[in-house]
Amino acid sequence: MHQRVLRDMHIKDLDPNTISDKIFPLEHATVVSAELRDNSVPFEVDTGAGDNFKCSEVWHQMGKPPLQPVTSRFESASGHPLPVLGSFQEKIKVEGTKPTLINLVVTKISKLNILGRSAIKELNIAVDRMLQQIKQIKGSQFYSKSTQPKSALQTACKSLCAEFPTFFSPGLGLLKDFELDIKFKVDAKPVFCKPRTVPLVVQDDLEKAYDAGIAKRGWKLTTFSSYGTPVVPIRNKALQEQPKAQIRVCGDYSVTVNPQLKTHRHSIPKPEDLMRRLGGDHYFSKIDLADAYNQIQLSPASQEKLALSTHRGVLLQQRLPFGITSAPGYFHEVMDQLTHDLPGVAVYIEDCLVSRTDADSHLQNLRRLLQRLEENGLRCRMEK
Repeated sequence: MHQRVLRDMHIKDLDPNTISDKIFPLEHATVVSAELRDNSVPFEVDTGAGDNFKCSEVWHQMGKPPLQPVTSRFESASGHPLPVLGSFQEKIKVEGTKPTLINLVVTKISKLNILGRSAIKELNIAVDRMLQQIKQIKGSQFYSKSTQPKSALQTACKSLCAEFPTFFSPGLGLLKDFELDIKFKVDAKPVFCKPRTVPLVVQDDLEKAYDAGIAKRGWKLTTFSSYGTPVVPIRNKALQEQPKAQIRVCGDYSVTVNPQLKTHRHSIPKPEDLMRRLGGDHYFSKIDLADAYNQIQLSPASQEKLALSTHRGVLLQQRLPFGITSAPGYFHEVMDQLTHDLPGVAVYIEDCLVSRTDADSHLQNLRRLLQRLEENGLRCRMEK
């Protein structure tokens, strides 16, 4: 038989002699206090585990009740084997329930005490109520934390943002002292596509988008170019202050440069990696940079290779455009370099996430991030 304990241990070798307390931090788990032989023992309630587990330390304290051999093989969610000694049955009582005989598997992993689905059902543990107001244990003391954001903290965050008027000012930011050179394959060749026919319904708006690009993004018309990518006009969602949704000018790089780009190898974190990094915190803020890619300056050679082929002529883009396959990797690498030393900050491409366990520390982390971004010339729209 085979059982899987849905609990990601994040370690390669489950050696019980080398596992530290940090692997299973009870302060960030959903925990109940259970009575075993007049002793109070904290158990994590884990709906992903089919069976129930008790660490060998508690088993020793109970006088080492006789164990029965187990025929199942247990694994963590990451696929690593879970070393066990055997199993025994013991009456367990949690708050509001009668003592109930529960089967417990003794594991060599220090402080690993889990009540799985079988115990949750037998003890009638109200998991939904626990998720609404998680009770956490330190020693034998319970304390609760509300997951609702406090209006005072929201007001403090808004006041803090007001201290950085340049960062939240209108217009497009530009990362200081940086120029990005897009890497192409050795055998890359110039590709030029003629401009595509523009539908009449978007012609006027597209003209305005070209004018805005020339005025705000530094686009430049050029007479000679070996590169030219056709334009795909995309209508953005209208903002509150806009009577009509605007057109975003994007290049169809799939037919020109994308097949010839070197693959950018900078790792972009998965959502579960971000959750793991921010896990245990109670306060969160998100900074979404405005037109994030366009705040990165391109080298002259990259400007030519990413030029747009339009009915006005060839437009050179001075900023990193949307649409090239390596853009997310380049931008995320830049943001990682900017924020890697800031506590409580995690970056997912153009989104900067700030977190902390208490309000004061959260504001400190947010201040550091806003100061770092403003000092480096980046900007954000307040409505984002």
